[in-house]
Amino acid sequence: MLYPLTPTGKFTIERLRLNRSPLIRNRLKRSQRAKELALLQRYSELVALLENMNGQMSLLMDEQQTLLKEQRDLLRLLLRRK
Repeated sequence: MLYPLTPTGKFTIERLRLNRSPLIRNRLKRSQRAKELALLQRYSELVALLENMNGQMSLLMDEQQTLLKEQRDLLRLLLRRK
């Protein structure tokens, strides 16, 4: 529903019958669609962020494996000296 803010607005809404049921339904439908598109866009952004984080975690895991191997090698070397 459209609500007037001024007497001129009230006259315009009444004269043009801007609160007819089909117009109200159409405005509600467009508003709902805009909300859905905004949610889909946000969802898409979140998926991209998760993919990015997953890639970073994968790189960190690879680096951690490399560090663990280096530590193992260092421990072996130190144990051989004894």
